[in-house]
Amino acid sequence: MRLTILLLLSSLLLACTSVSEVRQVLPVQQIQPTNFVAANYLKKPISVTLANGTADFHNLDGVSAYEPIVFILKNGDAITKALTKTGNNFFDSDAKITLVYQNGLLYVDRLSPQNLSINYLGVPFALSEGWIQGETYTNVNTDGFSRLRDANVTVRINQ
Repeated sequence: MRLTILLLLSSLLLACTSVSEVRQVLPVQQIQPTNFVAANYLKKPISVTLANGTADFHNLDGVSAYEPIVFILKNGDAITKALTKTGNNFFDSDAKITLVYQNGLLYVDRLSPQNLSINYLGVPFALSEGWIQGETYTNVNTDGFSRLRDANVTVRINQ
C-alpha cells in the first residue's frame, strides 16, 4: 500500500514539472549549437609548426631528426622552406618541404611541381574549430620530398 502511494505521488510530481524546468537542469553546452563557420576563418593566416620525428635528407646523413620550423600561410599560399638537421650536421644537410594552404585545406610536404610524374599534394588537414586555439596532429607521416615520419604538425589560426 505504501509503495502504491509513493508511486502515485512521484507520478504527480513529475506531471507538475514543466518542460522549461527540465531544460534548466541541462548543461548549457548540450543545448547550444556550435558557432564555428569555416568560411569566417579563411581570410585569416595560419601558423603551422612542424616538430619532432624525422625527415629524409637525401644524402649520407639519410633520415634524421630536424629542428622545429614554423610556416605562416594565407589562403592560396604555397611556401617551400628548408628543414635543418639537428645534431652533428657534417654534410650541411637540409631537405626542402612545401606546405600549401588552399580553400581551408592545408597540405604538408607537397612534391615539387618539377616532378610531374607523381601527383602527390601532401598530407591534407581540413580547417577545423580546433585550429582557433591550436591543434596538434601527432605521428604524421608524409610521402613528399621530405618523407616526414612521426612528426607533430600544429596548426593555429592567427587572430
